[in-house]
Amino acid sequence: MNSMPKDKTIKCITCEDEFVFEAGEQEYFKSIKKDKFTGKELPDGMPEPKRCPTCRAAKKAIREKYFSKQ
Repeated sequence: MNSMPKDKTIKCITCEDEFVFEAGEQEYFKSIKKDKFTGKELPDGMPEPKRCPTCRAAKKAIREKYFSKQ
């Protein structure tokens, strides 16, 4: 029997604040079967986030600033 995931509280590895990894987000993460950066297959879906949305956005902005193709 496949049950719907429940919201999960995770502690951010960057700022150490807690954030909620919602059930809908969990379903979305499980649906991603290929890493968009490496092309690596992800048979179990994307792993759950380690950073809160604020820290993820900050890390993404830094990555885009320094690694964007110009």
